[in-house]
Amino acid sequence: MLRLLELVKEKIRGRLKSGLPKVSRRMPPKEAVYTVYVTPFGPVFKDTNGILLPFATRKHVFHDLAPLFYIKGAQEVFLSAKSKYEGKHLVTGIVTVNGKRFPFKAVTDFETIVLNLVRVTGANISLKNPSTIIEYGGWRIYLKMPSIAGGEWELEAAKLLPPPPLASYGALIAVRILTLGLTRIATLIIGEPGAGKTTLLNSLLIEELRLFPSLRTVIVETVPELFVPPNLRRYVSRHVAKDGDIGRALKNAIKYSRPDALFVGEIRAGDIDFVEAGRSGIPTISTMHSPNAMLALHAIAMHARTRLGPTVSLGDIADYIKCFIEVRKVYADAIKRGVIAGIALSDGKRLRYIYRRGRVCPDSKFLDLLSSYDTVIALSIEAVSYTHLTLPTTERV
Repeated sequence: MLRLLELVKEKIRGRLKSGLPKVSRRMPPKEAVYTVYVTPFGPVFKDTNGILLPFATRKHVFHDLAPLFYIKGAQEVFLSAKSKYEGKHLVTGIVTVNGKRFPFKAVTDFETIVLNLVRVTGANISLKNPSTIIEYGGWRIYLKMPSIAGGEWELEAAKLLPPPPLASYGALIAVRILTLGLTRIATLIIGEPGAGKTTLLNSLLIEELRLFPSLRTVIVETVPELFVPPNLRRYVSRHVAKDGDIGRALKNAIKYSRPDALFVGEIRAGDIDFVEAGRSGIPTISTMHSPNAMLALHAIAMHARTRLGPTVSLGDIADYIKCFIEVRKVYADAIKRGVIAGIALSDGKRLRYIYRRGRVCPDSKFLDLLSSYDTVIALSIEAVSYTHLTLPTTERV
């Protein structure tokens, strides 16, 4: 009996011991002056030069870099890892927190981090395939081997966050973008990388799903980017063009999925099939890198001429892509993304701006430009404009 009691005591001691959190015995970096962030995986210090120094106190896939990914408000992490000594790498980069960018550095075994990411995500990265895009812990990560990144490992990560409500872009602008998204035309959201094009597209997608769940909404992407809330996923069909052939995925989506509304991930000027989709009478909307509507038209027309013949004009493209929404990112104390700089509609002869630099055209002009088209719901364009977002429209000029 005494022996049994001793065994029970040892069991209890073992459980209690194993249940205690492991405390790091390592010392913080010598350059650390004070703590700027405290995260579940350790603090982030700052040195006298203003450089952040992450210090992990718990095991994680990202090792010493883990605290960077758990800073409250962290949005982006860009880094490169240079081999230093004994399997260690000098990791330097920038982390974006609430729109502000801060430099950081750390010394860690970056190749072990890569192996951890491959193990938990099943990523395919090798000399034959030296780059990969993965998702882990709510982050989209683009990982590149030294062979294609100037001799150093590179990692670019963006936090996957639910988009803001469409109404956050302004009541009247939100109503008009929603109207355009339901009208039987093709719309292109344009801007520089990181401007917030996909975020705006995602906000429109969620608003349409929320207001009109009966619509057959189809998403076509090369890389899954658009966020769909779990309670709305049953209303959505997704096509992922894993081979990068978005044209084939578009054709299959239109032919077999029978969409009422078509949301297309980022396209390039050479993806002429998006122009073809604009002829189908399905409300179609996508994003593209371009500083303004005219340059986007010129780029698409140039590629269209190589495929469809030299007679293709800007007017021909504008006949199928009727609307352009220009989005910007603005640099001030913090980076502000998703700033809508202009919304232009083609009248067949020229682009007419219904919104530009804070000024909104009268309702009569907006409705006149869309008078030749109808919507996919059993309401007129006027009804969509005025009834489906019960928000004040005091922004008119």
